[in-house]
Amino acid sequence: MIEGPRRPRTIDFTDESKTYVKVRDLTFEIEHSPWGSIEEYGVEGVYSLAWKLKDVDETVMDGALITIESGCRTLIQHVVSETTFCEVPQTGILTFLAVDPEGNLHIHHFDSQEEDASSYMMEVKKGWTMCWFASKNQIIPAHVLELREPGFKTSELATVEFGVAEFNGHPIPPKLWETIKRLMEEDYDPKLLWDWVRKS
Repeated sequence: MIEGPRRPRTIDFTDESKTYVKVRDLTFEIEHSPWGSIEEYGVEGVYSLAWKLKDVDETVMDGALITIESGCRTLIQHVVSETTFCEVPQTGILTFLAVDPEGNLHIHHFDSQEEDASSYMMEVKKGWTMCWFASKNQIIPAHVLELREPGFKTSELATVEFGVAEFNGHPIPPKLWETIKRLMEEDYDPKLLWDWVRKS
């Protein structure tokens, strides 16, 4: 089985103002790209602030800060290009759903109040499908730092239609759609998801 998306965190903001980001052992200053205004992400309650790294060409590496309001989710997206997406949860209560190229569903729960919350990130590459969901049990929006290598200009993401069994030659398990439906239920506890997936 392919290794899951969770990795030790090697990317993060270095200050509360979010003007610098550390990528492995290097620190970069963030500057807004020409498209770096806050804009709709494609679904209700999700916004993206795109930016570039100073003195780094956008085709090499860039990123964004994604804001997800309570009870909302990002688009279900499939990585078509040879791009590495590092998804670093920052604040809030989040669930990350990912399907690897072989069709295995991976579920990771993030709560910024937990002790190890700042120790890991998610990493997906070509052939993976991913989605973030922000819990209904939070008052303020959740945030995810996203870094793309190569940069977004040369990346290709495709939106996956809800309910499909296959996308771009890769299987999409029915359990993904059932899990998303459960997350959208009013009182469903995200921490119970993995037990439910394994038992069903």
